Amino acid sequence: MHDEMLQDEFAETTPPSLFDRWGWPICGLIAFILFEWTANLVWSSMVFALRFGWRDSYAGGTYWLRDATPGRGWAILLMHLAAATSKIFIAGIGMMFAIAILAQPWGRGAPDIDTLMTILALIFIGGMMLSTACCLASILICRRSGRRIWIDSESYAQYTASPFDRPAWTTNRCRWIVSCAMIFVLFMGVVLTICLPLIFLIDKPGPNQAPWFMLGFFSMILGNLAVFFYGREWAVRSVAAEHPLDCWHELLRSDNTDWMTLITQPPPKEDLTHNGNRF
Repeated sequence: MHDEMLQDEFAETTPPSLFDRWGWPICGLIAFILFEWTANLVWSSMVFALRFGWRDSYAGGTYWLRDATPGRGWAILLMHLAAATSKIFIAGIGMMFAIAILAQPWGRGAPDIDTLMTILALIFIGGMMLSTACCLASILICRRSGRRIWIDSESYAQYTASPFDRPAWTTNRCRWIVSCAMIFVLFMGVVLTICLPLIFLIDKPGPNQAPWFMLGFFSMILGNLAVFFYGREWAVRSVAAEHPLDCWHELLRSDNTDWMTLITQPPPKEDLTHNGNRF
């Protein structure tokens, strides 16, 4: 019965908002004006890239403002922000490449290749660190509150629909968001795996250091792989709900079809505590 209810389509959807219809032209125009005014490749690229993370940011913020259940709203918001941040910074890197190529004929705002690669590396590392931090914070909240969350592929449409009928769920994106965060952790681990033994080898050169270098290198590689695979499984089990009802227990107790209004009601006292913890 509940599975059938969860498959119901929206009875009605709100028309696209002004930003939905004009977001791309507006961000593109602002980025172009900013580039012409400042010739700053970084700022103009990142302004345009903000549009890529709009839907996730808006969906997470909308849900957080309405959810009355402790912990769940924050966990869902932070997981949405993790997805939005990674999209913004990855798209910004792509835009920087494109603008750098387009700026070559005019010779404005196009840095040399070394400077460009340094900027891209800093943006990538900074952006993914922020995304990973949001993901980790969401996982810790889920662990503390004993809840697991569902980040649907159609969250934006679900949280902005009117009336807020129970949506047709698709897939839980938590697994993909956690996987992206763990890939970044693995990437940073590989960088440290390469750099730290080299620093040790340069610091203390000698023919007897090569075996220790290889031992340290392969030990860190195995450690990185173990952290990636076991860490990902632990994180997914901690945060990703197997079914929407694992996230929204209210749907089990009510036949109310106004789904978003239902979650704004404070939960019963027995639902405020899970696994002995309360967020």
